[in-house]
Amino acid sequence: MWTELHNSLREEWSLDYCAWLLETAPVFAAAPAVGEKGTPAQSILHAVDRFHSRSPKVGRLCLSLTCIPDPKTLALVERVAKENPEEKVQGQAAMAIA
Repeated sequence: MWTELHNSLREEWSLDYCAWLLETAPVFAAAPAVGEKGTPAQSILHAVDRFHSRSPKVGRLCLSLTCIPDPKTLALVERVAKENPEEKVQGQAAMAIA
């Protein structure tokens, strides 16, 4: 599954599947991926930061990212809470921060 997701992180459809992956397999997501720089979680963080921070679908992913111990997560989720135009996403990001 990660092979398909990794190649599609720019696509909005991948957000739900990334959230599922983080929730279902946090150990896999936090471990270095074979043949890649960094972990799947870091790749997801980078994609959200670069392509999806204002997406109406990023809220659940913000909640899922809290499973991963990465210091960059809090800064990204705070930015989503502040900049995303969707009230629902702002609320989900606020819950992730709490």
